[in-house]
Amino acid sequence: MGIFSSNKDREREQRMNEEKRAADKAVKRAKKLEAKQRKEALKAVDSNTKGSLRNKDRPYFSKIERPLSGGSGQCFGCKYELDKLFREQRDRLPTSQRKPVVFHDSFQQLRDCATDCRSCRVFERALVRVQSTLEDEKHLEHDNTRPAAIFARLVLDDHETGRTDFLLEIGTGELPDPTWQAFVWCTRAKRLEYLQTVHIDPNDKSVYQQANAWLDSCISDHDQCRRLFWSGSNPTRLIKILTRDRVQLVDMSSHAKVPYVALSYCWGPQLPSDEWALIVKGMTWGSTINRRLQPFDVTEFPKTLLDTIRFVHRMGIDYVWIDAVCIIQDDEPNPDKAREMGRMHEYYGNARFTLCLSSSTKSTEGFLRARNAWKFAEGSSEIGGYEILNIDIALEDASEHSPWATRAWTLQEEHLSPRRLYWFNQSLYWSCAQSTRIEGIKDPENRRKPFSAALTLVSSLEGNFLVACFKDNVAVIKSEWLRIVESYARRDIGKTVDRFRAISGVASRYYQALLGRDQYVGGLWRNNFAELLAWQVIKPATRADRDSVLAAIASWSWASLPIKTGIYAHPTRFPTTSQPSEVDLSLVLNSIPPQNPNSTAEEAIANGSRIKTIQVQGKLRPFWLDRSILRLWHDVFTTTKDGREILSPEYSGIASIHSVHPSDGRVVVAGDRKEEVYGNLDYIEDVLRAVRGELRIYALQLSSSAVLLVEKYDENTYRRVGVCHNFWPHFIVDFDSIVVTLV
Repeated sequence: MGIFSSNKDREREQRMNEEKRAADKAVKRAKKLEAKQRKEALKAVDSNTKGSLRNKDRPYFSKIERPLSGGSGQCFGCKYELDKLFREQRDRLPTSQRKPVVFHDSFQQLRDCATDCRSCRVFERALVRVQSTLEDEKHLEHDNTRPAAIFARLVLDDHETGRTDFLLEIGTGELPDPTWQAFVWCTRAKRLEYLQTVHIDPNDKSVYQQANAWLDSCISDHDQCRRLFWSGSNPTRLIKILTRDRVQLVDMSSHAKVPYVALSYCWGPQLPSDEWALIVKGMTWGSTINRRLQPFDVTEFPKTLLDTIRFVHRMGIDYVWIDAVCIIQDDEPNPDKAREMGRMHEYYGNARFTLCLSSSTKSTEGFLRARNAWKFAEGSSEIGGYEILNIDIALEDASEHSPWATRAWTLQEEHLSPRRLYWFNQSLYWSCAQSTRIEGIKDPENRRKPFSAALTLVSSLEGNFLVACFKDNVAVIKSEWLRIVESYARRDIGKTVDRFRAISGVASRYYQALLGRDQYVGGLWRNNFAELLAWQVIKPATRADRDSVLAAIASWSWASLPIKTGIYAHPTRFPTTSQPSEVDLSLVLNSIPPQNPNSTAEEAIANGSRIKTIQVQGKLRPFWLDRSILRLWHDVFTTTKDGREILSPEYSGIASIHSVHPSDGRVVVAGDRKEEVYGNLDYIEDVLRAVRGELRIYALQLSSSAVLLVEKYDENTYRRVGVCHNFWPHFIVDFDSIVVTLV
């Protein structure tokens, strides 16, 4: 029996070897045939004189092979190099085994090739559309600092998604780490109805007709949008557009309500003196306001403001509100500026629509410029039996990467505007409470999308802050406030004195929606104060990055963090969600100024922003006990084969130990035969103190799932140093509830 078995094994092995040799020969024959076909193709096309260049003068990837019937051809990069990916798709090669391919040596080569190759037009458009700013586009076109080849790789395929389509991701740079930037949709189904029509010239009448069509549809058909406006009043001042070149600042105190456009834009970062001089010239000052109440020329404005005047004028609207022009910009004390900034939520909330200049980085560069992604009309193209199409870019994705979305002020300008028209680098978007629209696409909400739609940051209209305020949906209002705070904390702001001001409009709308039944307390709210104290930094900040203004804000407020510090605040960010219970921290109400029931929303928010010291009652304990031993992190934890970090067995027993991660700010308390408890410290300075054993941390219970980590500042006074969202049920139950002061 053993002999026969051995013979069968040898025969089987022999057959397998023969099959492998046959397969290797087939692969070699295929490669030889492919090389022969390329050589013949090269020979055939080098004599072709059509196109922008003679083929013999073109780089290999850009040589054009045309059909016998004439017309547009296909370049070698698309026909032979990208075809490898399509063959892998047909052969069901696992995604992990698929490698990126180069199909052009540079973006400029791709752009030149697009003159004759329809497929390259799709790839060029995909790359240009995702450039958020003019500078990004210029960098893509003229980056000569290092090789920047054009790559493609397969991301999703039909046998993995169960659909007859897949995605190609397009990148630039060099191996092994190109920068992946854009997606292209590949589908076997003919989808010519998906082609997008956008005019390259932003001054073309089709652009204004589209914007007006969206606006008119919303005005006439959207009942909910009409009911989201703040009031029927005008701003204190508006710019009246007399002609495309002449304007006048108008005091609106005695005027009936007029339709106007509000502008949301970026003034700009630190600029050269000549550019800043243009911005200053465009502002209204105490010394120039009387002159501007008479007609004057728009050439006084920097380019972005001038473009705004002309865009609004072409839409047929006579008034526009621009903060730099309609608010007197003199230094403090400036009662006009203080009053007007407190009413900005009204001005954006009452506008006919808000024009959001999402692609402009500064007010001197303008936005009415050629949209180069559309220099060729979008058309059908095919590679390897698949039609290739550009993918719709969701509004949320486009906004996420725009410079406008990094500015603190624009956050409330967006959330307080019932209607918004977004001007991106390559196309227009419209958004209101009942619809979202994309320029050149008839019905974006009902278009069948590729699998990549799951990758977008789509938010539900039910989560709209203004809609929640209108419907008195308190749970959504509170949820959206936390999302807004998360976004606001990571944004930049020119002056730290505006830390509370730049979000005061959203706070005023929150206060008004709850009819004054809640109180603003230093960026938090009284009714769910304990929950709001549980915010967590994504990574430790640096105290040295704060100036005196931020340092003077209470440590328990997220507003005290350095500008552009990422935080988690929404309950879904944390492992457990607390339910109200008798152990929750309570705010001692007489420790904060009483709220005047006759205050306006603006006054209530301004007063709440000044609160720096509070008293709370809750259970307090040392975060680690006196007998706990400080250990180095790399001694306490070990890494498993799959990359997980786990507590070393020797530290999970009787001994009580604590440790601090020296870079990411995690602090752990372990031992005593209990599950380890993890916290996160806010500042790297406190992390280093804790590593050296110089920081004594206490835990103040906020709820059944969170404790505030604090340091003793003075007798019965503490300041925040971090937070903990992970502890076992009886971690703090045996400790007394006391009243402490938080600063």
